[in-house]
Amino acid sequence: MSDRTTRFDSSAVSEALSYDARYAHVLPTGVASYAAFRTLVAIETADDLKRRVLDHLDHDDLAGATFYTTSGTSGDVKLLLNAPARKRPDTTYGRALANALAGTAIAPTDRVANLFTAGGFSTLYDGVNRLLEAIGANVLPIGRLDAYGADLPAMLNLIGRARPNVLVGTPTSVLQCLRLLDAHGVDLDVTKILYTGEAFPERKRAIVRRRWPDAACFGLYGATETGFLGYHTPRCAEGHYHVLDDWFFLEEEDGQLLVTSRANPGLAMLRYRLGDRVRVGPSVRCTCGEGGSVVVLQGRADQRFKFAGNLVSTELLAQRLAACVGRPLDCQFRLDADAHGRDCLTVVLDLGDDELAPLASRLTDALLEIEDVRECIDKGEGRLDVLGRDALRYSARQKLPRLIDERHAHV
Repeated sequence: MSDRTTRFDSSAVSEALSYDARYAHVLPTGVASYAAFRTLVAIETADDLKRRVLDHLDHDDLAGATFYTTSGTSGDVKLLLNAPARKRPDTTYGRALANALAGTAIAPTDRVANLFTAGGFSTLYDGVNRLLEAIGANVLPIGRLDAYGADLPAMLNLIGRARPNVLVGTPTSVLQCLRLLDAHGVDLDVTKILYTGEAFPERKRAIVRRRWPDAACFGLYGATETGFLGYHTPRCAEGHYHVLDDWFFLEEEDGQLLVTSRANPGLAMLRYRLGDRVRVGPSVRCTCGEGGSVVVLQGRADQRFKFAGNLVSTELLAQRLAACVGRPLDCQFRLDADAHGRDCLTVVLDLGDDELAPLASRLTDALLEIEDVRECIDKGEGRLDVLGRDALRYSARQKLPRLIDERHAHV
Protein backbone atom coordinates (compact mmCIF):
# COMPACT_ATOMS: atom_id res chain seq x y z
CA MET A 1 0.00 0.00 0.00
CA SER A 2 1.18 3.53 -0.79
CA ASP A 3 1.82 6.12 1.90
CA ARG A 4 -0.64 8.39 0.08
CA THR A 5 -3.76 6.22 -0.06
CA THR A 6 -6.49 4.96 2.21
CA ARG A 7 -6.80 1.24 2.95
CA PHE A 8 -6.72 -0.80 -0.29
CA ASP A 9 -9.35 -3.56 -0.37
CA SER A 10 -8.80 -5.58 -3.55
CA SER A 11 -12.26 -7.16 -3.45
CA ALA A 12 -14.05 -3.79 -3.14
CA VAL A 13 -11.91 -2.18 -5.85
CA SER A 14 -12.40 -5.20 -8.13
CA GLU A 15 -16.16 -4.94 -7.63
CA ALA A 16 -16.02 -1.30 -8.74
CA LEU A 17 -14.08 -2.33 -11.86
CA SER A 18 -16.67 -5.01 -12.66
CA TYR A 19 -19.36 -2.32 -12.98
CA ASP A 20 -17.51 -0.75 -15.94
CA ALA A 21 -17.79 -2.65 -19.23
CA ARG A 22 -14.24 -1.82 -20.32
CA TYR A 23 -12.51 -3.11 -17.22
CA ALA A 24 -14.93 -5.99 -16.78
CA HIS A 25 -13.66 -7.20 -20.17
CA VAL A 26 -9.91 -6.59 -19.81
CA LEU A 27 -9.70 -7.34 -16.07
CA PRO A 28 -12.36 -10.03 -15.51
CA THR A 29 -10.83 -11.08 -12.18
CA GLY A 30 -10.11 -7.55 -11.01
CA VAL A 31 -6.82 -6.54 -9.41
CA ALA A 32 -4.94 -8.19 -6.57
CA SER A 33 -2.76 -5.28 -5.45
CA TYR A 34 -2.52 -1.53 -5.42
CA ALA A 35 0.51 -1.69 -7.70
CA ALA A 36 -1.53 -3.55 -10.32
CA PHE A 37 -4.47 -1.19 -9.89
CA ARG A 38 -2.28 1.88 -10.33
CA THR A 39 -0.63 0.40 -13.43
CA LEU A 40 -3.73 -0.94 -15.18
CA VAL A 41 -6.42 1.64 -14.35
CA ALA A 42 -6.10 5.13 -15.80
CA ILE A 43 -6.91 8.33 -13.92
CA GLU A 44 -10.36 9.57 -14.95
CA THR A 45 -11.20 13.20 -15.62
CA ALA A 46 -14.53 15.02 -15.82
CA ASP A 47 -14.47 14.66 -19.62
CA ASP A 48 -13.90 10.91 -19.30
CA LEU A 49 -16.86 10.64 -16.95
CA LYS A 50 -19.02 12.63 -19.34
CA ARG A 51 -18.21 10.17 -22.14
CA ARG A 52 -19.13 7.23 -19.93
CA VAL A 53 -22.51 8.75 -19.14
CA LEU A 54 -23.18 9.37 -22.84
CA ASP A 55 -22.30 5.74 -23.57
CA HIS A 56 -24.92 4.65 -21.03
CA LEU A 57 -27.52 6.89 -22.66
CA ASP A 58 -26.93 5.24 -26.03
CA HIS A 59 -27.97 1.82 -24.69
CA ASP A 60 -31.68 1.07 -24.71
CA ASP A 61 -31.36 -1.58 -21.98
CA LEU A 62 -30.80 1.03 -19.25
CA ALA A 63 -33.40 0.44 -16.53
CA GLY A 64 -34.11 1.72 -13.05
CA ALA A 65 -31.72 4.68 -13.29
CA THR A 66 -32.12 8.10 -11.72
CA PHE A 67 -30.64 10.99 -13.70
CA TYR A 68 -29.19 14.00 -11.94
CA THR A 69 -26.56 16.69 -12.43
CA THR A 70 -23.79 18.36 -10.53
CA SER A 71 -24.63 21.84 -9.30
CA GLY A 72 -21.82 23.53 -11.18
CA THR A 73 -20.15 24.70 -7.96
CA SER A 74 -17.04 22.62 -8.69
CA GLY A 75 -16.89 23.05 -12.46
CA ASP A 76 -19.18 22.67 -15.45
CA VAL A 77 -22.56 21.03 -14.89
CA LYS A 78 -22.33 17.29 -15.57
CA LEU A 79 -25.16 14.86 -16.28
CA LEU A 80 -24.90 11.73 -14.10
CA LEU A 81 -26.96 8.67 -13.31
CA ASN A 82 -27.45 6.29 -10.43
CA ALA A 83 -28.60 2.70 -10.84
CA PRO A 84 -29.77 0.50 -7.96
CA ALA A 85 -27.52 -2.14 -6.47
CA ARG A 86 -28.42 -5.76 -6.94
CA LYS A 87 -27.87 -6.38 -3.24
CA ARG A 88 -29.89 -6.90 -0.11
CA PRO A 89 -30.96 -3.52 1.30
CA ASP A 90 -28.88 -4.12 4.43
CA THR A 91 -25.64 -4.41 2.41
CA THR A 92 -25.91 -1.22 0.33
CA TYR A 93 -23.91 1.99 0.48
CA GLY A 94 -27.01 3.87 1.62
CA ARG A 95 -27.42 1.55 4.58
CA ALA A 96 -23.73 1.90 5.47
CA LEU A 97 -24.01 5.70 5.43
CA ALA A 98 -27.14 5.57 7.58
CA ASN A 99 -25.38 3.30 10.07
CA ALA A 100 -22.41 5.69 10.27
CA LEU A 101 -24.67 8.63 11.16
CA ALA A 102 -27.27 6.84 13.29
CA GLY A 103 -26.96 7.48 16.99
CA THR A 104 -24.26 10.14 16.56
CA ALA A 105 -25.26 12.84 14.09
CA ILE A 106 -28.89 11.71 13.89
CA ALA A 107 -31.04 9.80 16.39
CA PRO A 108 -34.48 8.26 15.74
CA THR A 109 -36.12 10.74 18.11
CA ASP A 110 -34.64 13.75 16.29
CA ARG A 111 -36.89 16.06 14.30
CA VAL A 112 -34.82 17.01 11.28
CA ALA A 113 -35.40 20.00 8.97
CA ASN A 114 -34.03 19.31 5.47
CA LEU A 115 -32.99 22.69 4.02
CA PHE A 116 -31.39 21.48 0.78
CA THR A 117 -32.69 22.68 -2.59
CA ALA A 118 -35.36 20.46 -4.13
CA GLY A 119 -35.68 19.72 -7.85
CA GLY A 120 -33.50 21.00 -10.65
CA PHE A 121 -31.92 17.61 -11.40
CA SER A 122 -30.61 17.46 -7.83
CA THR A 123 -30.74 14.30 -5.74
CA LEU A 124 -29.38 15.77 -2.51
CA TYR A 125 -32.74 16.88 -1.12
CA ASP A 126 -34.50 13.59 -1.88
CA GLY A 127 -31.42 11.56 -0.98
CA VAL A 128 -31.18 13.16 2.45
CA ASN A 129 -34.88 12.50 3.04
CA ARG A 130 -34.31 8.81 2.26
CA LEU A 131 -31.22 8.75 4.47
CA LEU A 132 -33.14 10.22 7.39
CA GLU A 133 -35.97 7.75 6.85
CA ALA A 134 -33.47 4.87 6.87
CA ILE A 135 -32.17 6.07 10.23
CA GLY A 136 -35.75 6.29 11.47
CA ALA A 137 -35.68 10.01 12.28
CA ASN A 138 -38.61 12.41 12.02
CA VAL A 139 -38.29 14.30 8.73
CA LEU A 140 -39.40 17.84 7.87
CA PRO A 141 -38.86 18.13 4.06
CA ILE A 142 -38.67 21.93 3.90
CA GLY A 143 -36.21 22.84 1.15
CA ARG A 144 -34.93 26.37 0.50
CA LEU A 145 -36.75 28.89 2.64
CA ASP A 146 -36.14 31.74 0.20
CA ALA A 147 -38.25 29.89 -2.38
CA TYR A 148 -41.52 30.31 -0.43
CA GLY A 149 -42.10 33.97 -1.22
CA ALA A 150 -45.32 35.28 0.31
CA ASP A 151 -45.94 31.91 1.95
CA LEU A 152 -42.79 32.17 4.08
CA PRO A 153 -44.50 33.41 7.30
CA ALA A 154 -46.94 30.50 7.19
CA MET A 155 -44.11 28.05 6.55
CA LEU A 156 -42.08 29.43 9.46
CA ASN A 157 -45.14 29.14 11.68
CA LEU A 158 -45.43 25.45 10.75
CA ILE A 159 -41.75 24.94 11.46
CA GLY A 160 -42.22 26.53 14.87
CA ARG A 161 -45.09 24.16 15.63
CA ALA A 162 -43.14 21.09 14.46
CA ARG A 163 -40.11 22.15 16.58
CA PRO A 164 -37.20 20.55 14.68
CA ASN A 165 -34.06 20.18 16.78
CA VAL A 166 -31.72 19.32 13.87
CA LEU A 167 -30.99 21.39 10.77
CA VAL A 168 -29.53 19.70 7.68
CA GLY A 169 -28.24 21.83 4.80
CA THR A 170 -25.37 23.94 3.57
CA PRO A 171 -23.88 26.46 6.02
CA THR A 172 -25.45 29.20 3.88
CA SER A 173 -28.93 27.68 4.19
CA VAL A 174 -28.50 27.09 7.92
CA LEU A 175 -27.59 30.75 8.54
CA GLN A 176 -30.41 31.90 6.29
CA CYS A 177 -32.81 29.79 8.35
CA LEU A 178 -31.43 31.26 11.58
CA ARG A 179 -31.92 34.84 10.36
CA LEU A 180 -35.44 34.21 9.08
CA LEU A 181 -36.49 32.50 12.31
CA ASP A 182 -35.21 35.47 14.30
CA ALA A 183 -36.83 38.00 11.96
CA HIS A 184 -40.22 36.33 12.36
CA GLY A 185 -39.93 35.62 16.09
CA VAL A 186 -39.86 31.83 15.76
CA ASP A 187 -37.92 30.14 18.57
CA LEU A 188 -36.33 26.72 18.08
CA ASP A 189 -34.06 24.68 20.32
CA VAL A 190 -31.53 23.41 17.77
CA THR A 191 -29.13 20.85 19.23
CA LYS A 192 -27.41 19.56 16.07
CA ILE A 193 -26.48 20.74 12.60
CA LEU A 194 -25.46 18.40 9.77
CA TYR A 195 -23.85 20.33 6.92
CA THR A 196 -22.24 19.70 3.56
CA GLY A 197 -21.62 21.49 0.27
CA GLU A 198 -19.27 24.23 1.45
CA ALA A 199 -16.98 25.20 4.30
CA PHE A 200 -18.42 26.09 7.69
CA PRO A 201 -15.89 28.69 8.88
CA GLU A 202 -15.45 29.53 12.53
CA ARG A 203 -16.96 33.00 12.12
CA LYS A 204 -20.18 31.47 10.85
CA ARG A 205 -20.17 28.79 13.54
CA ALA A 206 -19.84 31.53 16.14
CA ILE A 207 -23.11 33.03 14.90
CA VAL A 208 -24.79 29.65 15.31
CA ARG A 209 -23.36 29.26 18.82
CA ARG A 210 -24.65 32.68 19.88
CA ARG A 211 -28.15 31.64 18.83
CA TRP A 212 -27.97 27.96 19.81
CA PRO A 213 -25.12 27.51 22.33
CA ASP A 214 -25.58 23.74 22.63
CA ALA A 215 -25.73 22.98 18.89
CA ALA A 216 -23.13 20.41 17.76
CA CYS A 217 -21.92 20.56 14.15
CA PHE A 218 -21.46 17.40 12.07
CA GLY A 219 -20.13 17.44 8.51
CA LEU A 220 -20.38 15.24 5.43
CA TYR A 221 -17.72 15.39 2.73
CA GLY A 222 -18.14 14.27 -0.85
CA ALA A 223 -19.10 15.33 -4.34
CA THR A 224 -22.19 14.88 -6.47
CA GLU A 225 -20.28 12.43 -8.66
CA THR A 226 -19.09 10.28 -5.77
CA GLY A 227 -21.63 10.58 -2.99
CA PHE A 228 -20.56 11.18 0.59
CA LEU A 229 -17.05 9.83 1.20
CA GLY A 230 -16.76 10.56 4.89
CA TYR A 231 -18.06 12.31 7.96
CA HIS A 232 -16.82 14.78 10.58
CA THR A 233 -17.97 14.93 14.21
CA PRO A 234 -17.56 17.67 16.83
CA ARG A 235 -14.71 15.64 18.34
CA CYS A 236 -12.74 15.58 15.06
CA ALA A 237 -9.78 17.78 14.23
CA GLU A 238 -10.47 20.64 11.84
CA GLY A 239 -10.83 19.47 8.24
CA HIS A 240 -10.57 15.76 9.15
CA TYR A 241 -13.19 13.36 7.78
CA HIS A 242 -13.52 9.64 8.48
CA VAL A 243 -13.71 7.68 5.23
CA LEU A 244 -16.27 4.95 4.53
CA ASP A 245 -13.46 2.51 3.75
CA ASP A 246 -15.70 -0.36 2.63
CA TRP A 247 -17.07 1.74 -0.23
CA PHE A 248 -14.34 4.21 -1.21
CA PHE A 249 -10.64 3.97 -2.00
CA LEU A 250 -8.85 7.33 -2.02
CA GLU A 251 -5.49 8.31 -3.48
CA GLU A 252 -3.50 11.51 -3.23
CA GLU A 253 -1.93 12.24 -6.62
CA ASP A 254 0.00 15.51 -7.01
CA GLY A 255 -1.84 16.77 -3.96
CA GLN A 256 -5.27 16.15 -5.48
CA LEU A 257 -7.86 13.54 -4.62
CA LEU A 258 -8.59 10.46 -6.76
CA VAL A 259 -11.73 8.49 -5.87
CA THR A 260 -12.59 4.88 -6.62
CA SER A 261 -16.02 3.77 -5.48
CA ARG A 262 -18.43 0.86 -5.76
CA ALA A 263 -21.26 2.84 -4.15
CA ASN A 264 -23.07 3.42 -7.47
CA PRO A 265 -23.15 0.30 -9.69
CA GLY A 266 -24.60 2.32 -12.55
CA LEU A 267 -21.62 4.69 -12.64
CA ALA A 268 -18.74 3.45 -10.52
CA MET A 269 -15.95 5.95 -9.88
CA LEU A 270 -12.56 4.69 -11.09
CA ARG A 271 -9.63 6.89 -10.01
CA TYR A 272 -11.84 9.92 -10.64
CA ARG A 273 -10.02 13.20 -10.10
CA LEU A 274 -11.70 15.77 -7.89
CA GLY A 275 -10.42 19.32 -7.64
CA ASP A 276 -9.79 19.13 -3.90
CA ARG A 277 -6.36 19.25 -2.28
CA VAL A 278 -6.11 16.60 0.43
CA ARG A 279 -3.88 14.51 2.65
CA VAL A 280 -4.46 10.78 3.00
CA GLY A 281 -2.32 7.85 4.08
CA PRO A 282 -1.66 5.41 6.93
CA SER A 283 -0.03 8.14 9.01
CA VAL A 284 -3.02 10.50 8.77
CA ARG A 285 -5.05 10.25 11.95
CA CYS A 286 -7.75 12.23 13.71
CA THR A 287 -7.40 13.45 17.28
CA CYS A 288 -10.84 12.04 18.10
CA GLY A 289 -9.25 8.58 18.30
CA GLU A 290 -11.66 6.84 15.93
CA GLY A 291 -9.98 4.22 13.74
CA GLY A 292 -10.11 3.76 9.98
CA SER A 293 -8.90 5.96 7.16
CA VAL A 294 -9.02 9.75 7.37
CA VAL A 295 -8.97 12.38 4.63
CA VAL A 296 -7.84 15.90 5.49
CA LEU A 297 -9.26 18.67 3.31
CA GLN A 298 -6.92 21.49 2.33
CA GLY A 299 -8.91 23.55 -0.17
CA ARG A 300 -9.38 23.63 -3.92
CA ALA A 301 -6.59 22.95 -6.39
CA ASP A 302 -7.70 25.77 -8.69
CA GLN A 303 -8.26 29.51 -8.31
CA ARG A 304 -11.99 29.31 -7.82
CA PHE A 305 -13.85 29.95 -4.62
CA LYS A 306 -17.27 29.39 -3.15
CA PHE A 307 -19.28 32.56 -2.67
CA ALA A 308 -22.37 31.86 -0.54
CA GLY A 309 -22.52 28.39 -2.07
CA ASN A 310 -21.74 29.26 -5.72
CA LEU A 311 -18.35 28.56 -7.27
CA VAL A 312 -16.82 31.66 -8.84
CA SER A 313 -13.73 31.76 -11.05
CA THR A 314 -11.11 34.42 -10.36
CA GLU A 315 -10.13 34.19 -14.02
CA LEU A 316 -13.65 35.10 -15.14
CA LEU A 317 -13.76 38.00 -12.68
CA ALA A 318 -10.41 39.29 -13.93
CA GLN A 319 -11.55 39.06 -17.56
CA ARG A 320 -14.70 41.09 -16.88
CA LEU A 321 -12.73 43.72 -14.99
CA ALA A 322 -10.09 44.03 -17.72
CA ALA A 323 -12.79 44.38 -20.38
CA CYS A 324 -14.42 47.17 -18.39
CA VAL A 325 -11.16 49.06 -17.80
CA GLY A 326 -9.94 48.42 -21.34
CA ARG A 327 -6.66 46.81 -20.36
CA PRO A 328 -5.31 43.96 -18.21
CA LEU A 329 -4.57 44.96 -14.65
CA ASP A 330 -3.50 43.35 -11.39
CA CYS A 331 -6.43 42.42 -9.23
CA GLN A 332 -6.91 40.68 -5.93
CA PHE A 333 -9.97 38.92 -4.57
CA ARG A 334 -10.45 38.76 -0.81
CA LEU A 335 -13.09 36.74 0.99
CA ASP A 336 -14.33 37.31 4.49
CA ALA A 337 -17.59 37.03 6.43
CA ASP A 338 -19.44 39.88 8.13
CA ALA A 339 -21.04 39.89 11.57
CA HIS A 340 -24.20 38.34 10.12
CA GLY A 341 -22.30 35.44 8.54
CA ARG A 342 -22.69 36.70 4.98
CA ASP A 343 -19.82 36.10 2.58
CA CYS A 344 -18.02 39.33 1.64
CA LEU A 345 -16.12 39.56 -1.65
CA THR A 346 -13.72 42.50 -1.83
CA VAL A 347 -12.25 43.14 -5.27
CA VAL A 348 -9.06 45.20 -5.14
CA LEU A 349 -7.68 46.69 -8.37
CA ASP A 350 -4.34 48.22 -9.23
CA LEU A 351 -5.93 51.61 -9.87
CA GLY A 352 -5.39 54.90 -8.10
CA ASP A 353 -8.36 56.61 -6.48
CA ASP A 354 -8.62 59.12 -9.33
CA GLU A 355 -8.75 56.27 -11.86
CA LEU A 356 -11.17 54.14 -9.86
CA ALA A 357 -13.75 56.78 -8.98
CA PRO A 358 -15.29 57.23 -12.47
CA LEU A 359 -15.20 53.46 -13.10
CA ALA A 360 -16.44 52.09 -9.77
CA SER A 361 -20.12 51.68 -10.63
CA ARG A 362 -19.35 50.21 -14.06
CA LEU A 363 -16.91 47.72 -12.52
CA THR A 364 -19.48 46.63 -9.96
CA ASP A 365 -22.13 46.22 -12.67
CA ALA A 366 -19.72 44.15 -14.78
CA LEU A 367 -19.19 41.74 -11.89
CA LEU A 368 -22.92 41.53 -11.18
CA GLU A 369 -23.49 40.41 -14.76
CA ILE A 370 -21.94 37.10 -13.69
CA GLU A 371 -24.93 35.01 -12.64
CA ASP A 372 -23.23 33.18 -9.75
CA VAL A 373 -22.18 36.51 -8.22
CA ARG A 374 -25.49 38.28 -8.78
CA GLU A 375 -27.50 35.38 -7.33
CA CYS A 376 -25.60 35.53 -4.03
CA ILE A 377 -26.14 39.28 -3.76
CA ASP A 378 -29.82 39.10 -4.75
CA LYS A 379 -30.67 36.50 -2.11
CA GLY A 380 -28.93 38.54 0.58
CA GLU A 381 -26.21 36.01 1.31
CA GLY A 382 -23.25 37.95 -0.11
CA ARG A 383 -21.73 41.43 -0.31
CA LEU A 384 -19.52 42.95 -3.01
CA ASP A 385 -17.05 45.84 -2.63
CA VAL A 386 -14.56 47.31 -5.13
CA LEU A 387 -11.44 49.06 -3.80
CA GLY A 388 -8.32 50.65 -5.27
CA ARG A 389 -4.56 50.20 -5.16
CA ASP A 390 -4.02 51.25 -1.55
CA ALA A 391 -5.97 48.19 -0.36
CA LEU A 392 -3.81 45.61 -2.18
CA ARG A 393 -2.17 43.10 0.16
CA TYR A 394 1.26 41.64 -0.55
CA SER A 395 2.89 38.53 0.87
CA ALA A 396 5.99 38.54 3.08
CA ARG A 397 8.04 38.04 -0.10
CA GLN A 398 6.33 41.00 -1.75
CA LYS A 399 4.23 38.87 -4.06
CA LEU A 400 0.65 39.76 -4.91
CA PRO A 401 -1.65 36.78 -4.25
CA ARG A 402 -4.71 36.81 -6.48
CA LEU A 403 -6.99 35.06 -3.99
CA ILE A 404 -7.04 35.57 -0.23
CA ASP A 405 -9.68 33.56 1.62
CA GLU A 406 -9.90 34.68 5.23
CA ARG A 407 -12.77 32.35 5.95
CA HIS A 408 -12.21 28.70 6.86
CA ALA A 409 -9.60 27.23 4.46
CA HIS A 410 -11.04 23.79 3.63
CA VAL A 411 -14.11 23.02 1.46
